[in-house]
Amino acid sequence: MKTDISPTFARGTEPRLALTRVFTASTELPLPRAQVFAFFSDPRNLERLTPAWLGFSILTPEPLPVGEGARYDYRLNLHGLSLHWRTLITAWEEGRRFEDLQIKGPYALWHHVHTFEDTPEGGTRMTDEVRYRLPFGWLGALALPFVKRDVARIFAHRREALRAAFISPIQSAHPDVVLSEPPTRHG
Repeated sequence: MKTDISPTFARGTEPRLALTRVFTASTELPLPRAQVFAFFSDPRNLERLTPAWLGFSILTPEPLPVGEGARYDYRLNLHGLSLHWRTLITAWEEGRRFEDLQIKGPYALWHHVHTFEDTPEGGTRMTDEVRYRLPFGWLGALALPFVKRDVARIFAHRREALRAAFISPIQSAHPDVVLSEPPTRHG
């Protein structure tokens, strides 16, 4: 499994744009795109991919909707605060990409794009791009170092959860397969 976590920062002349941050993480899995997309597009798997320290749970009753227009409600605990988070799936291209947008929650903006591409080796490159902005303008930006750290920790946990879900079973069945990861980049 290859993983590249490289936060980048949006810059602009408009104050709002200057406060928006972009976090990008890519993971390569030695599995077909259809299988990887199916796993990520099932909202029940978010609990497997989210660190326990967030106390994450899905509040939306089963059966969970899937596809553009689907709304999900979650509960999480962030630094002792119990938060309600609601997302809306704003774009859906079966097998290729989907986007979710926070419509209620702790951020002024949280827009998460998930893309899935075939790799030359026959696997899948899954890329998360998250654009986020904290509430309260420049005052909220004072919390940015802590939020950046938390976002990086969440995606590092996701990488390990993917390793446990996908890579460990493959390596157990095929011990001769060697999987490497590129160095992690932090900006």
